[in-house]
Amino acid sequence: MISNLQYNVPEVFHRPAPEAPPDAPLAEKYIAALRVVAEIDEALTRGVVHYRRLDGRLLGTLDEVVRAIIDDDLMDEARPE
Repeated sequence: MISNLQYNVPEVFHRPAPEAPPDAPLAEKYIAALRVVAEIDEALTRGVVHYRRLDGRLLGTLDEVVRAIIDDDLMDEARPE
């Protein structure tokens, strides 16, 4: 057990961070995806980019934008509104 002043936490919960995947192309894709998500989050936080679903609904959170990307429901910037 490891004590953090208030609670005794089993050591099983104190594992080191996982290492990079051994498959280099997969690691590169993962890093690129993290960068895209960080850029979307920054744009939403600063209010400099607005994201919409195909039905025109404004997306205001990172979760909504990521879900729209996964569902292929994100409006292209070039598409007229």
